[in-house]
Amino acid sequence: MSFFAEDTEVAFPEAAWEARAERGDSGYLVTVTARTLLRELALFPDRLDPAASVDDMLVTLLPGETATFHVTGAADLNIEALTRHPVLRCVNERQAGGPE
Repeated sequence: MSFFAEDTEVAFPEAAWEARAERGDSGYLVTVTARTLLRELALFPDRLDPAASVDDMLVTLLPGETATFHVTGAADLNIEALTRHPVLRCVNERQAGGPE
């Protein structure tokens, strides 16, 4: 998806999403469904465990689209923390910390 201006010049809507995380066979799965445009959605599991990594980053979603991130390398992560600020972020999140 391309934008014809720098992110700081675009009046993005405030980010809104639904997210869930679950333990899988080889790590964790974090699924995010956009309720609004999500510009460069990113998951930072290393903020919970330095050994953790994610398979994808900077995903832009349109309303209704879903992305699933696969987190590996961590033994025991807080499931709820994987779906909240400061682990789950995007360009157009609220200053106070993103969607609730």
